[in-house]
Amino acid sequence: MSSFSVEAALPKRQRCVILLADLVESVVLMQQFENEVIQAWRSFESQVRQRMRAHAGRVVRTAGDSMLLTFETAPAALHQAFALHELAAQASSPLPDAARLWLRIGLHVAEVLHDGHEIYGAGVNLAARVSGAALPGQTWLSIEMRDALVDDVDAQLVDLGERYLKHYDQPIRLFRAEPLGTSVERRPPPHPGDETLRPILAVVPLRASKPGPADAAGHALADALAGSLAGHPSLRVQSLASSARLRDAECTPAGMRALEHATGAHYLLGGRCTLQGKRLHAELNLLSLRSGEQLACVPLDCDLAALFATSADALGGCVTQLLAHLDLHAVRHACLLPMGSLPSYQVYAAAHSLSGSLVPAEFDRARAAFELLAERHPRQPAPHGMLARWHVLCVVQGWQVDETQGMRLAREHALRATELDPRNAVALSALALQRMRFEHHVDEARALNAEAIACAPQDPWAWAQQASVLAYLDQGEAAAESAHEALRRSPLDPSRYLFETYVALAELAAGRPLEAASWARQSLSRQALHASAHRLLIGALVIAGQETEAQAALAAYRQHTPTAASRPTPITGAGPAWRRQLDDALTQVVGHP
Repeated sequence: MSSFSVEAALPKRQRCVILLADLVESVVLMQQFENEVIQAWRSFESQVRQRMRAHAGRVVRTAGDSMLLTFETAPAALHQAFALHELAAQASSPLPDAARLWLRIGLHVAEVLHDGHEIYGAGVNLAARVSGAALPGQTWLSIEMRDALVDDVDAQLVDLGERYLKHYDQPIRLFRAEPLGTSVERRPPPHPGDETLRPILAVVPLRASKPGPADAAGHALADALAGSLAGHPSLRVQSLASSARLRDAECTPAGMRALEHATGAHYLLGGRCTLQGKRLHAELNLLSLRSGEQLACVPLDCDLAALFATSADALGGCVTQLLAHLDLHAVRHACLLPMGSLPSYQVYAAAHSLSGSLVPAEFDRARAAFELLAERHPRQPAPHGMLARWHVLCVVQGWQVDETQGMRLAREHALRATELDPRNAVALSALALQRMRFEHHVDEARALNAEAIACAPQDPWAWAQQASVLAYLDQGEAAAESAHEALRRSPLDPSRYLFETYVALAELAAGRPLEAASWARQSLSRQALHASAHRLLIGALVIAGQETEAQAALAAYRQHTPTAASRPTPITGAGPAWRRQLDDALTQVVGHP
């Protein structure tokens, strides 16, 4: 009988280089190209095993979408990481571009426990997190791995700074590695634009009661509605030329599902109209193509001449109702059903709406939704850009206990978004605020805002942040121009109350406290929980010499936001003269906290 050694069976400690390679968007690939991807992955796995035998690497385990390898030396591990990217490209070269295999690779040096088959330890977990943080087609390293290499000898190394990784309380120093002689930085694979996450609405010409002028009016109304709804930041509206043929489509549940499949739209807006003299009467029906349910039936009665005018005021009320029903539909599903079971467009619409809420539970739900989208769509910059904005708003509202931590998280997500898309305006404007408020780099913040505006001149956030920077530079008139521009570009944005607060701030910086108070009141009429608007209103009234009104505003402030701080903190240090005046005014009425 052979003897059994307990000591031999125990895992042994060994210091090694851990390489974890992860297949990008494996779930989506398997759903759409199952057979092709399985065949390509098996070919890739076979080539990796042959290569490891020739290069002293060990394949610890492989799965259908990941691979764990170990090496004795850091240079050997890094060179094989570069080879894995090339092998994945070769294995999937016969496939369509959408089915290509892209890897993200993480490398870490650590002591692990091994039992002859598997390896264990905190180092394996960290390598997995580094891999998960890497962008598609890239190789990222821990500081321990980087210290085991020689820059410009083993590879070209780029310092990525400190990054927060999932389930790690403290940031981890990371680096990116590129092969020597690489003249063009390895970029992630092409990805659809941000708009793919937004729900798509098809607006169809309204059916007329009879042929003639009413029929033309139905087409004109659909065109006007599409133009107005296209201004909503979380919605994508199909061109009328694409959706006009849907007017006579069958609106049974089966027919609507067929429309969803054929057009890619998620919602359909149509209805019926009649013309009586110069008055157009319409009944607008908003439908969900996926569920087949009617979400809203909105009546409209307007003058025909107003419909053809350049102003869309005649549609303002019904457009607002339609948007409210769309937001309510998305939010209801996101709050009542597990978000993981919802399609991405519905999660994004709900998150966008909830991120404008000042009810803490709803606001936190928005963060959870954006984090789900970031995990579900790792090549999309939009969720990370929105998370950066979320953390900025959390700090501005005063809900972040540790403001420095909040702005660091904003910076992390903004950097991730700009790595995926250097022209992501949401991320650029969030970075600008972080640079100004916590790093005191006002000139850099101004440059980032200018870049955000150049990338997306229609985005009101970039204009609003520019107003904040200009106000800090004591350029009140220029700040007011930028703030009003933000307001003009956000007629249907659910966060309009925030832009009205920026106008109030800019008007105060321009030396017009009564105008500032008026805009702060306008903001509070839309969102009574907005602490910044309350504070601006109180300070502006004191500066204008209306102390009785300021005391009444203070009472309203404490009633609406009983847990908020009693006075604001200056943006950076002493700040410009108007900011010091605002602080003094608040201290005069509120007293020292």
